[in-house]
Amino acid sequence: MKKARNPFAPIARNQVNFPWHDVTTALVKRAGLHEGLWQVGFAFNLRAMNVQVEKQFLPAAMAVIEQVVLSRVEKPTPLSVDAAVVNPEKRIVLAVH
Repeated sequence: MKKARNPFAPIARNQVNFPWHDVTTALVKRAGLHEGLWQVGFAFNLRAMNVQVEKQFLPAAMAVIEQVVLSRVEKPTPLSVDAAVVNPEKRIVLAVH
């Protein structure tokens, strides 16, 4: 006999969602960028093909995401982050005697 699930037990996660700001921040850090405004984007490739729908073939298109891209922008956008803020360059400060 199968044991009943406790309704108050934690639910196992099978998906994690990230806001675009967090994705852009992580990519800026991974790329080692320390200045400028950067936004995330994608490079697409469009393919044409014939697909079978029921008993007939029809022309179709498929968009393939080929790359994730960071683009430098001049003005802030909802998808951009300031690299100097999210990934400041580390500096060594020496005491002056």
